[in-house]
Amino acid sequence: MTTIAAGNEPYVKQARRTNHFVTYLRLLLRDKAALFGLLIIAVVVFTAIAAPWLAPHNPAAQNMASTKLPPAWRTIEEKSLGFGEGNSVVEEVTVTQGDPSYLLGTDKLGRDQLSRIIYGARVSVTVAFFGATLALLIGMTIGLVAGYMGGHVDNLLMAVVNLLLSVPYLVLVIVVAAVLGRGLLNVVLLFGITDAPIFARLTRGEVLRIRRLGYIEAANATGAKAPMILRKHIVPNLIGPLVTLATFEMSSMIFYEAGLSFLGLSVPESVPSWGNMLSNGREFLLTGMPWLMIYPGLAIALTSLGFNLFGDWLRDVLDPMARTR
Repeated sequence: MTTIAAGNEPYVKQARRTNHFVTYLRLLLRDKAALFGLLIIAVVVFTAIAAPWLAPHNPAAQNMASTKLPPAWRTIEEKSLGFGEGNSVVEEVTVTQGDPSYLLGTDKLGRDQLSRIIYGARVSVTVAFFGATLALLIGMTIGLVAGYMGGHVDNLLMAVVNLLLSVPYLVLVIVVAAVLGRGLLNVVLLFGITDAPIFARLTRGEVLRIRRLGYIEAANATGAKAPMILRKHIVPNLIGPLVTLATFEMSSMIFYEAGLSFLGLSVPESVPSWGNMLSNGREFLLTGMPWLMIYPGLAIALTSLGFNLFGDWLRDVLDPMARTR
């Protein structure tokens, strides 16, 4: 039998971590869909961080001389009726050519669409990451307490969780949004509160399953304290399922934040966000200017797709039993 000297234990642990990283990297490189999803996430995150340097214009700057410009490669014709000689009615055609300095065109206030999409990534990334993180922390705490303590504590906490889960999610989100008011911080709090029950239920279920395993019973038999058991044996086994769920919830939060902005319940209208752009462009959808909604809509769809593709890979790698449960 091979023995390991006490002084070599840190190096052994480091080697194991390196082996795990190499294994995950190989699995990622084999999954083209996950790699594509990770690439989308990386591009969106980089865009959000580097927005001041990537955006060609100030996203809030208005240019009333360049309103409703089409994308740089497009030309649109607007027909209207006017009066000619002898008060005769004539049809007038106005041709508008896209401006290369406004690559994706401008909105009704002359604001650059590309710059607003770039800055809009900041709102989506912030809401998705911090909202999911807050929901994970709240839900994991509730689930750990309920699952490990059991009894009346479990019954009380899960009664509240089940009550919240019984309310349609969109209705719950709208009600809480109306109470908290508009603002980026409030939106993060909103999703952290309304998504926490999902994480709480998953955590409780996993804790109940793990508590029945032999090594947990052995730890209890040796007199190990509950905080130590939770920290060393239970919480590490929750990382895979919770991180996987958080990835999928980030995708959902991007969609719901856009929906709240569309309804006027998210960030103020002056803040560039993809949902606000959709709301501002809806009146022009059927009037020959669909790009005002198409490009922010594509940004939302692609970002959500990236999180879903990467989340599928995380589920298979970190929680391989998820499909069979």
